[in-house]
Amino acid sequence: MRQATSSHLIVTDADVLPDMSCIIDALDEIDEHVIWPYTRHKYIANDWDGDPFQAPAVQVSGLSHQPPDGFIGWTGGIYVAAVQSYWRVGGFDERFTRWGGEDSSFRSACNTLVGVGRTEGTCISFDHINPGRDATAPDPAISALQQQYRDADLHPLAMLQLTRSPERFLPQ
Repeated sequence: MRQATSSHLIVTDADVLPDMSCIIDALDEIDEHVIWPYTRHKYIANDWDGDPFQAPAVQVSGLSHQPPDGFIGWTGGIYVAAVQSYWRVGGFDERFTRWGGEDSSFRSACNTLVGVGRTEGTCISFDHINPGRDATAPDPAISALQQQYRDADLHPLAMLQLTRSPERFLPQ
């Protein structure tokens, strides 16, 4: 991220296939907020060898739940941001070293400090077993860190203090 040479970032998980038309829509709409370029998340079988956009869904998650802050649905997988917005929210907190919590905490920072948005579309990912998610007990330190982000959501001074903390960066 520190070596980005463009004005925008497109960040995607390794198991996600973005719909490029959704990315273009997000880039056209973006200003200072961060955009998640999908309203639906579709899982496909990991052994599918055809066009992933034509694959039958293993599971489809419709993003219909609307939390009180107005942000709809799941926040993992892929997002589009202006480079200055990414750094304004402090980037990703490097204390999230295992699966889980980093996406929702990043969303809380974005929601509080620069704003969030969504464009219509489908995010596709391959169904897979994630040993870090499926086979391990929650890490109490990660759970506590997630709670700090939830507590700071919509409280700019608290979020700035959390996202500017020197402890959040791992030694290089």
